[in-house]
Amino acid sequence: MPWLTSSSGSISLPLNDMPAGSITYTLTVTAHNRVTYIGEVQQIPGTGPYVVVQNTQYSDSNNNSPEYGDSANFSVSFQNIGAAAANSLSATLSTATAGITITDANEAVGNLAAGATITRNNAFAFNIASNIADGTVAAFTITMTSGTNSWEHSFNLPISAPALLLATSQ
Repeated sequence: MPWLTSSSGSISLPLNDMPAGSITYTLTVTAHNRVTYIGEVQQIPGTGPYVVVQNTQYSDSNNNSPEYGDSANFSVSFQNIGAAAANSLSATLSTATAGITITDANEAVGNLAAGATITRNNAFAFNIASNIADGTVAAFTITMTSGTNSWEHSFNLPISAPALLLATSQ
């Protein structure tokens, strides 16, 4: 349903019959002779904790670029955007991508106050197979748990490997 802004450019969007829990809405803003803006608006519960992954950072002992044969780590920034503390927060890394072996899947984050952010350096560790195909996109999921609450964050990591061509000479 289209809405119009006030002369100051602000708008109040009524949301009726909203689903329970969290959901992400896509917001599209257009104007004549202007660049279209497309963004996301996240609906979260009004009570309790709500933890998101703010950032993941890949690192290895070589060049910090995901490549075949690497032993690597993810540092992760967790943020509690909810209204209450997330107590005894823990996180688990998983993947179903062939050629990725997780060697440290669990991180005890601890207590995270409402509105707080914490970064865990080298929170998770994994190995990339030496025979992984160039251009493989590894799909990872971080599952965070605090009491009976749980949240998921999914992200991808493109991996490089040499493209070898074997030829015979005559």
